[in-house]
Amino acid sequence: MTTIANPPKPRWSRAKAINLTCLVAIAWIALIESVGAFVHLGYDPQVTRCLPWRVYAINQQRPDVVEAGRIYVYRARHIPLMRDGASVIKYAAAVAGDRIHVDSKGISINGRYWGPLNPSVMEKGNVGVSDVTKDYTVPVGHVLMLGTEPRSWDGRYWGLLKTSQIFAKARPLW
Repeated sequence: MTTIANPPKPRWSRAKAINLTCLVAIAWIALIESVGAFVHLGYDPQVTRCLPWRVYAINQQRPDVVEAGRIYVYRARHIPLMRDGASVIKYAAAVAGDRIHVDSKGISINGRYWGPLNPSVMEKGNVGVSDVTKDYTVPVGHVLMLGTEPRSWDGRYWGLLKTSQIFAKARPLW
């Protein structure tokens, strides 16, 4: 006589799997709701971006101090080629007291080269080398916002931004 073995019992019952799935979903919702009070996701939909990333974690609080070398979100106001009120993400490349030099070779901050001028960007913005050639110190209450991508339309072409226009810090995710 042959013995037939009982089929193996599943490790998880259907009810346990459903309960675990619900628990994970509730935990994610709770995490998103609690973190969402402080941070939200920002997405850069532009084909031609200013920074290499597309998705950012954006703080919900206005920064107390704007620091050079950090990425911030600001509202465009009276910037050529930008819609007033548009949210823009760029580096705060220079802050009050920093020395800026722009010429045909590009832009330097405190004697350190940041990057070149882009002829196609200048043509699109209807500015020439003589329009952007400057040597100045950033005054209190202002900041120079720059991108790192070659086709970034940024402060090297249109100038300084009031620090009051900055409303959040941004951290690149991917």
